[in-house]
Amino acid sequence: MDAQDGSVDPDMTPLGIAAARITRLRNGQIYAAHCLLRYQKPIKADEAVDQVKAGKMVFVRRSDAHKVLDALGVA
Repeated sequence: MDAQDGSVDPDMTPLGIAAARITRLRNGQIYAAHCLLRYQKPIKADEAVDQVKAGKMVFVRRSDAHKVLDALGVA
């Protein structure tokens, strides 16, 4: 089986789930960094937008990171 049929998670690596950490810094700038999740699951993109606006740090799949940043108006 391959990632094309949806049976294998393409973001899963042997070390964890490929994700992005997105947060708002104290100066108001939105910051994103790639990371690997081992003990936690990423949240959905629409939930992440609301949480970042509220000042929380979120973890989303790397494939969703650009959707979240675009929704937040990050250039």
